[in-house]
Amino acid sequence: LTLLPPPVEHDGQNRDVILILDCSGSMQGDSIRLAKEGILLALGSMQPNERFGLVAFGSNAICFDKELQPANRKNFDTARRWVNFLEGMGGTNLFGAMDCALKLVEDQTTDILLLTDGEVWLDDDTKNVVLKKGIRIFTVGIGSAVAQDVVQQLADGTGGACELVSPTEDMSARIYRHFNRMRQPQMRNLSIDWPSKPLWESRPDRACFAGDAYTVFAELAEAPVGDVSVSFVFEGQAVKQLTILMPNET
Repeated sequence: LTLLPPPVEHDGQNRDVILILDCSGSMQGDSIRLAKEGILLALGSMQPNERFGLVAFGSNAICFDKELQPANRKNFDTARRWVNFLEGMGGTNLFGAMDCALKLVEDQTTDILLLTDGEVWLDDDTKNVVLKKGIRIFTVGIGSAVAQDVVQQLADGTGGACELVSPTEDMSARIYRHFNRMRQPQMRNLSIDWPSKPLWESRPDRACFAGDAYTVFAELAEAPVGDVSVSFVFEGQAVKQLTILMPNET
């Protein structure tokens, strides 16, 4: 059973997005070029009622500004110049980058967009702070040799999502999908009323947002007869219900 949860109306709530760019030695070449492109696309995807922060890291971490900035043309122009001048910064200190990012967070909904090749890790203490503040990490794994497990776990562990992009693929589609997820509530409390009790059922162990495909596998003792009823709820929204027509067996 594959579901495509429909988009819901955006509530217009102000949102803060902190963009973190991996400038470590392993990112040089096509990877850093793609990462910079992703940051610039992300800035262009922001809406006037949102604010942004920028952090780059290698052996150490640097912030674009000590405070979050409104999403306006003046700040975008300055941020683009800042990103374009970034160069290789040596090692990989994601801890320092997360520390800079967390200092920017205020009492408002905040997401982090991390662009990296996956040669990073996050300690439990930092992860606990992220979870306590309700921050979701959306990752973009970059390059032909990206550490997919790492970037996927960073996203899954915080209720975010992961996208992968190779040097020959389009970055804009990945950034667009992530910002669409950030502005949509997460699907939760999925309830499926199968025609008969499944022998077993398997569901994805990760967040699902409006527009994402969500596939559930189940084995039934007999061919299903009748319809399948599905109910689910988006955060802050009413319960949605739908009925799936099962094909007739011949």
